Amino acid sequence: MEIIMATLPTTTLTGEVQTFEGDPIVSGSITFTPTGVDVDAATGAIVAAQAVTAAITNGVMEPVNLYPNSAGVKGTTYKVEVTPGNGAKFGLDAIFVGDDDTSLGDLILAGSAAKAAGAAKTVLTTAAKYQADLTAGKLAPNTLYLVKG
Repeated sequence: MEIIMATLPTTTLTGEVQTFEGDPIVSGSITFTPTGVDVDAATGAIVAAQAVTAAITNGVMEPVNLYPNSAGVKGTTYKVEVTPGNGAKFGLDAIFVGDDDTSLGDLILAGSAAKAAGAAKTVLTTAAKYQADLTAGKLAPNTLYLVKG
């Protein structure tokens, strides 16, 4: 039996990381942990719930490539945990990663908007993609769509 590994999509996430007071975190790391195993909708491949960690330097995290939750079928999100250089860990709101490269700040804002609206998730999208998905009947129920640009 031959095992073929599927190439899975990734989304690049960038951004600034600050304390709750708004001060940049000088050094440390940020870890993104999927809330569960998922199945890629396009390939049927099983996506392991593997944590990804990025370094933080002078308030900016190194770019990180994450499997987009929107490509899966199980409705997973990412738990986000920041570990400053002093080791005092803290968590941020869960994020839902879409298909388009984006910033951590946008995803946290989107998650807060979903919570306030009572939606299960928020998807950041462009006007053109939103219109195409609307026309194709691909908009998900209980989802808040935030159109950028």
